[in-house]
Amino acid sequence: MREMDYEKAASVWLEKDKDSVHMEEDALKDKIFYWIVGEIT
Repeated sequence: MREMDYEKAASVWLEKDKDSVHMEEDALKDKIFYWIVGEIT
């Protein structure tokens, strides 16, 4: 079995994350809350 290079994998995703669009924290929390409510009912 091949051993993973976790540092290299993490650096790839951190680099991709720098260019991604981020939501404001409150907007993200609202979106998560309403998704959960929608899944429950």
